Amino acid sequence: MKRIANYTKAKAFIALLILSSLQQVLAQDKVEVNGHDVGSWFSNHWMWIAGGIVLLVLILLMGSGNSSTKTKSTTVIKDDMGNVKSITTTEKNM
Repeated sequence: MKRIANYTKAKAFIALLILSSLQQVLAQDKVEVNGHDVGSWFSNHWMWIAGGIVLLVLILLMGSGNSSTKTKSTTVIKDDMGNVKSITTTEKNM
């Protein structure tokens, strides 16, 4: 259950990061220095931003990829009188 909560927090953080980046891009006006168009910060650094997003996605996928689930199975064997003869518990990694 804790893993699901952490995954949800990570997704919310990434969504917040993307939305705030988008807001910064849309808020930029045309800037000229000595008559030359400087452009927005995003247009100059879009490869770094894309690389950072790809890196974050890879880290999230690698972190959630090594989870293993265990299942327990308990078998109770009783005799004709209803007395327990043996109990066997097995664990499987899936």
